Amino acid sequence: MDRLTWCFRKENGRKIVEPSENLRKAYLQKTKEAIETAQLAKSRDWKITCMYYSMYLSLYSILMKIGVKSTIHTCTIEFAKVFLKEYFLDEELALIEKGFIARIDSQYYTDKFISEEIYQMLMKQAPLIYAKASTVVITEDNINAIRRQLSHLLNENT
Repeated sequence: MDRLTWCFRKENGRKIVEPSENLRKAYLQKTKEAIETAQLAKSRDWKITCMYYSMYLSLYSILMKIGVKSTIHTCTIEFAKVFLKEYFLDEELALIEKGFIARIDSQYYTDKFISEEIYQMLMKQAPLIYAKASTVVITEDNINAIRRQLSHLLNENT
C-alpha cells in the first residue's frame, strides 16, 4: 500500500474524478486500436509498445468507470494490484508490469533485448486482457467502496 499511498499523494496529481462510462468506452476503443496497430506493425519494438499500451488502456478504462485519474503508469498498475484483483489474476497484472518494462526498454534503449518469451506473451495475452477488461462488471457498491478507500487515502496524505 506504500506505493499506492505515494501515487495518490496530492502533489502527484492522481485524484478521484466523476465516473464515466463514456470514457471507459473511449479507452476500450483506444485499446482495440492499439491491438490492431500492433498486428499491422512490422517492427517488433512497435508491436511491444502497442501491446503494452493496449493492456495499460484496458486497465485505465476501468479506472474511468470507477472515476480515478492516474497518469503515471506504475500508479495505474499499483491501483489494479490493490483494487482490481477481484477482476484480474496476479499473473495478468505481472505481465502488464513486464510489458511496461519491455516498452521502456524497446523504445528508449538500443542495446536492450526483449526476450522472445515476453514478446510472445504480450502478443498472445494483451488481446485477452482487453477482452476481460471490456466485460468486467463493477457494481455501484464496489465503485463506491473503492472511491471511499481512495478518498480516505487522499485525506490521510494532505
